[in-house]
Amino acid sequence: MSVYFTSDLHFGHELMLKKYPNFRKGANAAEMDENLIAVWNALITPEDVVYDLGDVSFHKDFARTYEILRRLNGRHFLVLGNHDEQIVARKNELLSWRKADGNFMFEQIADYAFVRLFRVSAALSHYPMSEWGGCHKGALMLYGHLHANIAPIVGRALNVGFDLHGKILSEDEVWSYLKDIPPRAHHASELEGISESDGVEQRRVLIENFLREINRTEK
Repeated sequence: MSVYFTSDLHFGHELMLKKYPNFRKGANAAEMDENLIAVWNALITPEDVVYDLGDVSFHKDFARTYEILRRLNGRHFLVLGNHDEQIVARKNELLSWRKADGNFMFEQIADYAFVRLFRVSAALSHYPMSEWGGCHKGALMLYGHLHANIAPIVGRALNVGFDLHGKILSEDEVWSYLKDIPPRAHHASELEGISESDGVEQRRVLIENFLREINRTEK
């Protein structure tokens, strides 16, 4: 058994072909779907585990989503994304229906999940987080949502999105990115000039300046 991670497959979302043409293949959404299914099943066997960090399907017709899900190999664990409403609406059925390979459609459907990866904890979320449980002890943060972008997070955090990597990542590949990165400092702060002797008004000014600076748009 092997373990894999991915996110933001967006089955049925034709815009993905225009935004990420180097990894999305096909003349239309239907062809893109077939290509993604082929990529998935060429790598993943029925015995493998896949942690999918959300936004699995953009199809409005659930029947299309159902037909795709039933063809995907492996034990499929889903962390919900912002486009997974139809999954939420049919959660109980999807946890009980069987796929073509004999596994359940989903082994688990959750907002967040935690797994062990190379003897360390890994927090799984659709959205990136700047702090997560155990981050100062070396725990990992695996996320999606940003497609081909990376959140500027200090610590062992990685976007596992398909559109960033062009592939579904194995646990070894995830670990190769993060193993040499030091843990995030406990309660790390980028707020410069903060002092325990500050008064309420001093803190207000510091906070306002910090928020203004990190949200400044370069001209």
